[in-house]
Parts: sequence; C-alpha cells; structure tokens
Amino acid sequence: MQKQFAEENKKGKRKSGSGGGLLGAFGGGSGGMMGGEESLREGFEKGKTYMDQVRERGQRQYEVLEKEIRENGEKWLKEMAAEEKKMQEEAMKGMQSKVFGGFFGGGGDGEKK
Repeated sequence: MQKQFAEENKKGKRKSGSGGGLLGAFGGGSGGMMGGEESLREGFEKGKTYMDQVRERGQRQYEVLEKEIRENGEKWLKEMAAEEKKMQEEAMKGMQSKVFGGFFGGGGDGEKK
C-alpha cells in the first residue's frame, strides 16, 4: 500500500476515493490537527502505517490529558464535591417541601380538582 501510495504521489494522480475520506477524518489537511503534528500523508512518507499514526496520536492525547489531571485534578475534585453537595442540599429541600407540604396541605402542585 505504501509503495502504491508513493507511486501515485510521484505521478501526481492521487485518487480521492476512500483514502481521501480517511485523510480528512484523520486531519490530513491543515484543519483538525493539534500544533506540531504531522499529517497522515507525511507519516506515510516516513514509512509509518495508519495504525502507527493513530497509536502515536492517542499516546500524545493521553499525555496531554494526564498532564491536565496532574495540574488541575485537585481543583476539579473540589469543584465536583461542591456541586454534589449543592445537588444533595437541593434534593433534600425538595423532599422536605413535598413531605411537609403534603402533611400540612400546602403541596401547591396544582393537582387539586
């Protein structure tokens, strides 16, 4: 496949069939690529297979995510805990208003006929 790609590339008559769709989806053009990444075409020219390039991109994304977690993980956990506490308090208020409203006749659901 790489030999065929190289031959077609030299001839200049590269078909944009199913391979063209892969180029676009994988970021073969200028759009959709993270800074400093090589295009699918450049990777093929260096002898890398499609799966090699997918694996490398996945590894880079993992490393970026891992760095974000190390830098912001503690902050994110605190924010999540605060949101969870707020949701629990709102749920308790809702349950209390339904329970006490039902006992004392102030339900206010508008279901009285």
